[in-house]
Amino acid sequence: MNTITIEMLTDWHIGSGTGRSGNIDRLVKRDYEQFPFIPAKTLTGIWRDACEKVALGLDEGDSNGIWHKWVNYLFGDQPALESRKGNISENPPQGAILSVRPAHLPISLKNALRSKPLLKAALTFIKPGVAIDPYSGCAKSDFLRFEEMVRSGTKLTAIYTLEGLRNSDDYKTAQALLAAGASIVERLGAKRRRGSGRCKITVGYQLEDAITWIENHRHPELPNNSPLESKPLVSIGNWHRIQLILEAKTPLLIHHKTVGNVVETLDYIPGTFLLSILSNKLKKLGIDIGEAIAQENIIVTNATPEIAQKAGRPIPLCLFYKKSEKDKKDKLAENRLKKAAESGSQFKGYRTGYVSHGIDSVVLGTVAKCVETHNTVNDEVQRPNEDVGGVYSYEVIAPGTRFRAELRLRENLVDIIQDSDWELLAGDHQIGRTKKDDYGLISFKIDHATPLDHETLANSVSLNNQELTVWLLSDVLIRNKQLRPTADIDDFAEVLGEKLGVNLKIRSEELKSNEIMHFMARQNRTDSWQTRWGLPRPSLVGLSAGTCIILQADKSLDAKVLSDLEMSGIGERKAEGYGQICFNDPILNEEKITIHKQSQTNDNLKEVPPLINKQDEIFNYARIIEKEAWREAIRKASLLLSDTRDSRQEVMGLVITGEPGILKIESHPSMSQLGNLRSALKRLQQGTDETRDATINWLETLTSQRGNKWPDGSLEKIKGLISELHRIWNLMICSWQDLDIDINQMTLTITDELKAELWGEAVRILIDACIRAHKRDLEKQMEISQEVANGTSN
Repeated sequence: MNTITIEMLTDWHIGSGTGRSGNIDRLVKRDYEQFPFIPAKTLTGIWRDACEKVALGLDEGDSNGIWHKWVNYLFGDQPALESRKGNISENPPQGAILSVRPAHLPISLKNALRSKPLLKAALTFIKPGVAIDPYSGCAKSDFLRFEEMVRSGTKLTAIYTLEGLRNSDDYKTAQALLAAGASIVERLGAKRRRGSGRCKITVGYQLEDAITWIENHRHPELPNNSPLESKPLVSIGNWHRIQLILEAKTPLLIHHKTVGNVVETLDYIPGTFLLSILSNKLKKLGIDIGEAIAQENIIVTNATPEIAQKAGRPIPLCLFYKKSEKDKKDKLAENRLKKAAESGSQFKGYRTGYVSHGIDSVVLGTVAKCVETHNTVNDEVQRPNEDVGGVYSYEVIAPGTRFRAELRLRENLVDIIQDSDWELLAGDHQIGRTKKDDYGLISFKIDHATPLDHETLANSVSLNNQELTVWLLSDVLIRNKQLRPTADIDDFAEVLGEKLGVNLKIRSEELKSNEIMHFMARQNRTDSWQTRWGLPRPSLVGLSAGTCIILQADKSLDAKVLSDLEMSGIGERKAEGYGQICFNDPILNEEKITIHKQSQTNDNLKEVPPLINKQDEIFNYARIIEKEAWREAIRKASLLLSDTRDSRQEVMGLVITGEPGILKIESHPSMSQLGNLRSALKRLQQGTDETRDATINWLETLTSQRGNKWPDGSLEKIKGLISELHRIWNLMICSWQDLDIDINQMTLTITDELKAELWGEAVRILIDACIRAHKRDLEKQMEISQEVANGTSN
């Protein structure tokens, strides 16, 4: 795992593709914590372009040279680009061995800003812009726009990994090429050809070392990617259960279906993905578990959302709630397998979500999702267009979502994993679509394996004479007598009966009460995918998770056989999580159930971080953000202090005399005197003792030479604002309290230092606001006076 650092030397913008109606035309893209960041797709694309330029020079203009092949080896092939050129390859596309993660602000800075929204907002600013007419050279009418920009000085870090490089020389060659490419990246993001987005990118591999290595290895051979030899594993011993706890560190995209240009995600992680991770990790130890998977001696259940510290189970389709209780957090659900619908009431069935037993109710939870928008850049014009796909969106599982799954293994395989201290599965893994950039990073935590106690499991299965209530915890794939995939309930009953050694049938009509259902079922279709070739596989069709069925057996049922079947599952592809079922669950044996909706918000408040000191790396940038937040608060307070004639007289002693239509309206002092004052105060922008003393001397000279043109005490008030630093901050703090602005919410460093640096700006902004408000008031009074005069003369 390596680190890449991006230091932004100018303001920058990486857009989200959205705006704010009537306010901002282009918003900055933010991460799930609402901080600006550099998406991995942007970083990878700009990095690849730079490496291609380096390769072009090293290959002396040969686009098929060895260094270009190294670029393709690192970043992967581009089959879509080749197909547009008319080049169709018979070989599967080469995947990237380079995985780049998004670049984020330093953790210490994010922690300092997380609980301070005023400072968080100061990370960005609004930049106005216009379109220029190429013929007239003037701004076009109705082309004013506003774009959000991130302030310069940002330093972001990202993680990148190189997988599959077993040889140290190959690793150094890859690092040298990446370091050389990173060194020539000068800009990224939008408007980078117009001054924005200038940056400096560095990696852990020193540029001098990279140049030396490349000079000594001008024609490096590509690595040999032949797979390691592995021996088949024969699974023996008793079953063991391993609890897996998974947490999404980045958004997860588990493909469900594509609708237009939107890719939708599942709300769980299929066991297929987890089984693949286990298989690949064991192959690195020279162990092939393909035979064990084929014999279904390894089972990985689907990873479902964590509900009440347990693995959530798909909500039964037989549960209904009153529509009038739609917005209630706690609902009384009715079980249609046990109770008929009440006449005159409207009910709605649960279709999504996962449930688990809570303390005094059933807890219902759902998976938080969000939508991320991307675009495809045309290399020729360096911008998105319809020729390469344009804009597309991903619906993804939000970061921070926790899942739970169960891994069931034979005893000898458990011993192998324990010998490696569980490092095979524990840690970070990549999963789902686009898992090498912005998505798919997930962390695993492992609970130690526990042997499967068949007797305890058998005792946990409740028997209800010869009636069996079945709840599907995952999709079930079965075939009928013609060996065709089926979702027919009768076929399912026949297959289940064969496993249990009894004859099963749907509960007969004679045993049904009026309007009580005997099953609630849905079918589901899963479109699988061949990742290596990028081509579809046959669809998987079967009964959907959440299906509930009441079956009648012709003889008594054995609790041990039922418990064994709950562990092994039913149907095809059980090793991948399909076919998980449970029998006679207490939830389905009740007529009415209280369902409590689990909150998705995190109520754990983090401690307020300490102030940032000067020795911290982020101090300079923190001070930039802090100053901007204070400046914004100073402007708001100045507008409040200059809002009324009385407040302006209190601050500066400004006076307007006269009465409309009777006495001449005049300003005291005159506007020319106020203009001279504004010009003299510009030097206070520097905020030094020298400029303060010079301004005070100027005021004293003004008092002696032009003091009669100012109201009594006016110049003394202005001089007091400049000479007595506490006076300006007392005014500001009182105004902030009226505006409900907490000074602690704007502070990252030492407050006294900020006051010393910003007092000059605060004085100048306040006096400037008072003069502007005074002038507007004067002009308004003069306009009223003129209207009164005109009305009298007429």
